[in-house]
Amino acid sequence: MNLTRDDAEFLSLIKENYSEPITTYKYMNLSESEKISISKGLVDQIYMIMAERYKSINFEMIPKSLGKIRNMREYENLVASLDLLSNIAKDSKQIIPEIDILQTALRNIISFEDIFYVGFMRKNSPIIMTYNLLTMALYCGTSLMISVLVDYINMGVRDEEPRPSQSIDIIINTKYKRHHSYLMIDALKRFNDQVKDGTFQRAMQMYNKQHSRPLNEGVALSTGLVIAGVVVLLKFIPIVKELIYLFYYTRLQLSEALAIQANLINGNLEALKNRGVSKESKVYKIQKWFADKLTSLSEKFAFTYEKGEKKAEIESKIKLTPEDIMLF
Repeated sequence: MNLTRDDAEFLSLIKENYSEPITTYKYMNLSESEKISISKGLVDQIYMIMAERYKSINFEMIPKSLGKIRNMREYENLVASLDLLSNIAKDSKQIIPEIDILQTALRNIISFEDIFYVGFMRKNSPIIMTYNLLTMALYCGTSLMISVLVDYINMGVRDEEPRPSQSIDIIINTKYKRHHSYLMIDALKRFNDQVKDGTFQRAMQMYNKQHSRPLNEGVALSTGLVIAGVVVLLKFIPIVKELIYLFYYTRLQLSEALAIQANLINGNLEALKNRGVSKESKVYKIQKWFADKLTSLSEKFAFTYEKGEKKAEIESKIKLTPEDIMLF
């Protein structure tokens, strides 16, 4: 007997998540109830292990928005920051795909706000977790890209004797090169891809079908859960897993990400108001203060992220072992 498409995908996903080998022959000899039991055990155990890390992440004001990112007071600065990045990238004649990834992720999070809101109202732990992580990733990812892309002060102003005719400008750093993709941005890209192909919608439907229960008790899976549903969850879980480990090991603070965005917007407003002013003037000094503060915040933020990214990437790929759970 040949494996169905769902069975083939499920077997492949088991192998990706579990260290003990399982042959096609062994899988084909499992009963339907055994497959459901393995499904429940695998998904529940993955979430239980992640929950220990998740509970230590400080999402600050994100949960108070109840799944609706547009209700956040900081939302306007987020949108303005993304628009500004996009505009100065065009002015700098550079194509920067990360900016489009962030803007698309924002539109996608907004498009699911009703599902997220209902999840908060019903205390649906997996949906709440998903919203908190994606929103945190969007805010922190935006500030990360501000930190690595933007030159805050025009090079002429940085000289020891800057020319009075030059103003402080916010521009894309011409030294920008994509040596490697950031794991956080990559997670948001895969989220966008799964929204586009329908995987994310189906994952949310699966979560909605399950009874709510505390996060440290895992994800409740009914005995009627079909293999196709488990395949969807196991496709989506790696995004959640990577973001949890990223925030756990990088210890990024949302408040620091928000400060970067606020200073970017304020610095840009000052730059627009005061082009060509003398470096001796009060407005020039205010403008430079914003730029200097933004530089300091950004350098610290990027360093904090990059210091923990590799460890998060390694641990997020560790498979379950029989010591974690005996599936077979």
